[in-house]
Amino acid sequence: MIKTLILDFDGTLADTQACIVASVQSTLNVLRLPSVPQEEIISRIGLPLRTVLTEGAHIPTGTLLEKSVDIYRQLFDEISPRTAHLFPHVKETLTRLHDKGTTLAIASGKSRRVLLQMMKDFDLLPLTGTIVCDNDVTHKKPAPDMALKVLSLTDTLPAEAIVVGDTTFDIEMGRAAGCMTCGVTYGNHNRDILKSSRADFLIDNFSQYISARFHEIKIFQHFNSDRNIVLHLI
Repeated sequence: MIKTLILDFDGTLADTQACIVASVQSTLNVLRLPSVPQEEIISRIGLPLRTVLTEGAHIPTGTLLEKSVDIYRQLFDEISPRTAHLFPHVKETLTRLHDKGTTLAIASGKSRRVLLQMMKDFDLLPLTGTIVCDNDVTHKKPAPDMALKVLSLTDTLPAEAIVVGDTTFDIEMGRAAGCMTCGVTYGNHNRDILKSSRADFLIDNFSQYISARFHEIKIFQHFNSDRNIVLHLI
């Protein structure tokens, strides 16, 4: 039985792409550095902030990077309340899963302060008892550490958990932790990229998790063998 969902936040539960891109570009503007193509930023959403800034925005490590982190966080706090929102059907799907007794956990590269505030704003805190953030592990996504910490905190075996995320970083984390994985195609990495990461399942809408009934292993196996077209299984 699948008893625990390990959920990514950005691009999986909440659409934060626009505010992340705007916050990075505004940070570059404050520092009087050239802007970058937004694809450079989007492709790295889900990685640690410093990685997004160094690899996506080409900010050199050192004092300037630390200054950019502070600027970004201030700008994100200002921009996100106006632009971030939950994806369709997220709240009701999580509520139904919670009411069925499924353990819902978050594994996010965000800082705990920012993540808790956003989850409070979206009224998700009552549904998720376990939250693992950037600050809680040494090795970030795509390393398995976040997923392994969730498994430990929830007393869950890898075979009893599924990692749900929108990027290859989430899928690689889940696979490395020994969990099954489900990619959502509406986030920051597209279907082809998620396929390349060998996700066990792909869904195009968060509510499809309910229709698939992944929490019932016999249904899970049925969908896997029949390659159900609704889920575009791979």
